[in-house]
Amino acid sequence: LHLLFKSYPKWKIPLTLLAVVIAIANVVSTSRGKQHFIDAGAWLAENVVLSDRVYNESSRSAYYAGWRYKADNARQLRPKLADAVRRHEVDVAILEVSRNESVTPETIASIGLQETKRFTDRNGDSVIVLRPLTPPRR
Repeated sequence: LHLLFKSYPKWKIPLTLLAVVIAIANVVSTSRGKQHFIDAGAWLAENVVLSDRVYNESSRSAYYAGWRYKADNARQLRPKLADAVRRHEVDVAILEVSRNESVTPETIASIGLQETKRFTDRNGDSVIVLRPLTPPRR
């Protein structure tokens, strides 16, 4: 680059400006972003009281809800969710589902849950809020 600028001094300013524009374009995003996390977070903050009985695997939705999120890898706990629902240990389950996963109403019902609210991105990624089919015993 030094040799290029030395050989062609008139190209120094345009190439420097081009490099700056490319650097800024890689940092600043003009797209809408992941609005479904923001919408889910706002809905959760308004409609769900955070407790130990909330199963949450969406750290981004929790962030937008103003909740503190435990960093235990919640996706690894998803297979245990059905048992927790059967033992009435879950009041609300919040799943973060990619467009490549198939989470059908039948799958949700087989776990003992029903869909309360779904927030979907234009790419097909979703945040799904679920509640137990049978109310928990207190």
